Amino acid sequence: MHLFINENKLNDEIKSNLKENGALFIHPYNKIYKEVKEFTNSDVVLVHPDRMNYELYNNIDKEVITEISSSNKLDAFPAEQGRFIRPSFESISSFGEHATIVTCILLMENSFMIVTV
Repeated sequence: MHLFINENKLNDEIKSNLKENGALFIHPYNKIYKEVKEFTNSDVVLVHPDRMNYELYNNIDKEVITEISSSNKLDAFPAEQGRFIRPSFESISSFGEHATIVTCILLMENSFMIVTV
């Protein structure tokens, strides 16, 4: 297994533990971009859902982001990976006054602006 990480964040004990548990190759974090470009359709890629917000986070201050647009963007990422049919459930995210509503269904009329340009 290949692990892409800032090696400065790892002490010797952690590095040893990683190697013992299957992280055979440790690479600088930014080397991952070259590797991703070389993926083929037969490659198996494990994606950590908590890390899928990277692109959304990097677009803050570049475009207006609402509750609906952020939900749509997050749904688009797995769709780009192929074999995606549809989201398993409606977005359960919320912002502002909606944050107290656990199952708020968003409509254009009630979608709060999260970020303005």
